[in-house]
Amino acid sequence: MALLTACVARPVATIEVSAAPTSLSTVTPSPTPTAAFEVDYRELPTNYDGDKRLVGLYVPKLEPGRKVPLVVMLHAYRSSPFGANMLAHFDLVAERYGAIVAYPPSAGPGWDADGSPGAPDRDSRYLSALLTHLIAELPVDPRRVFVAGFSVGAEMADRVGCEFADRVAAVAIVSGTPWSDRCQPDRPVSVLVMHGTADSTFDYASAQTLAERWRRADGCSGDPTNSQLGPTATAEIVDGCHAGTEVEFVTFAGGTHEWFQEPDATQLAWQFFIAHPRS
Repeated sequence: MALLTACVARPVATIEVSAAPTSLSTVTPSPTPTAAFEVDYRELPTNYDGDKRLVGLYVPKLEPGRKVPLVVMLHAYRSSPFGANMLAHFDLVAERYGAIVAYPPSAGPGWDADGSPGAPDRDSRYLSALLTHLIAELPVDPRRVFVAGFSVGAEMADRVGCEFADRVAAVAIVSGTPWSDRCQPDRPVSVLVMHGTADSTFDYASAQTLAERWRRADGCSGDPTNSQLGPTATAEIVDGCHAGTEVEFVTFAGGTHEWFQEPDATQLAWQFFIAHPRS
């Protein structure tokens, strides 16, 4: 097994969070501090066509028999598992609250997120096999499997939510766009969309379309409610969705194509995840 370990030795700041909120309107996230924990980069086997990739994996020390959440973070175009970790720092969140984080790589520079007929689906098949492997081999609570992504990684996270709803409870899509207009999940999935109004890579309208498509897919019937998360961030929340799921759309006024810092996208995603396990 190939093994590569990266460690950034920097001071670790603490993150204080109360009990799991029911929605983002009840929290005031603080920035996620710089990552400071070892993330192993391991060649993980899967049952898909012998496809082995170097996956960043963070597993904190856990009590025997304890099952914890799993967060899978998907990197941007021409980035990497290491880049995704340095961007989002889910390893620090995992250490603080007790969770496992995986950073898989795409087969090429970007993920096969295009949903048009005949488009490659190697990454989709690989991620399906990887989810199966991680849930089977690690102390993962199958009710709390979550996927986050940035940019093209967010587009791929959208695809994972649509195609693998049997294993994924919630998805966070940051500065992404719909992978397809088709989304027929096997069961409802809670979805958090975060997008800036000044994004010139994936325009704001595409994120609005994405949120609306998920509301239809989840059968949401409630009226939207709005709450202010910060000086430039507003959350539009729609509940009344099937199986207790929820779709939230966070708008960053003037925000560009970025992993947001004020409020912090990592903290928003984590708060959303722990509030939305599979029913």
